[in-house]
Amino acid sequence: MCRHPSLTALGRNLRESRRSRGLTQEKLAELADLDPTYISGIERGIAILASKTSSDRQRRSASKRQAHGGGAGCVIPEDCFD
Repeated sequence: MCRHPSLTALGRNLRESRRSRGLTQEKLAELADLDPTYISGIERGIAILASKTSSDRQRRSASKRQAHGGGAGCVIPEDCFD
């Protein structure tokens, strides 16, 4: 399996940010309305982030993010990659 360096770096950053906030992959997946195996794949650099197409799913995710301090356009709080 070939991993692109950008995906590997993104995954590493996501893992570090998630862990620094005390989130498990399962909790992050719940907050982002994603499957935990998808979060795992992103962190390992083997899954590519994709846009969500369902407006209902987007609204649910946005509500969860706002309830937990994140902006409407991010999966975890906006300062996660600072």
